[in-house]
Amino acid sequence: MTSTIFSSIQDPVHSLVAELMRSEEFNEKVTYKRYTGQAFDSDVEYTKNVYDTTKELDAVRMRHTKESVKVSASDVQVGDLLFLFDASAFPSECSLKDLVVDADGNELGVKGIDRILNFAVSVTIVGAK
Repeated sequence: MTSTIFSSIQDPVHSLVAELMRSEEFNEKVTYKRYTGQAFDSDVEYTKNVYDTTKELDAVRMRHTKESVKVSASDVQVGDLLFLFDASAFPSECSLKDLVVDADGNELGVKGIDRILNFAVSVTIVGAK
């Protein structure tokens, strides 16, 4: 029974997420930078974090609500900034050391990553209220 209910909502939920990502009103093009380690930079003479930059991704900028905080596996608070991504476009490997570069070019640290079944991924940003 449960798999039948889940099967019946999959297509509509995928369509909803895709529609959000296409919406001119909500869509924001961001770059996701996946942390890959550290390397010594001889120009500045110290070790720097190294990232693998993804192609530009569609995202929706949102804020956590009481309801989203309750279901998050991450340590998030009401009002925290998050980006919602389509799960099919989001990198399969990710960590809290990754960065999101928003449409204005701001590099934002990651506070939490929550996969919402196979529909979407919520990435909460550090210190952005």
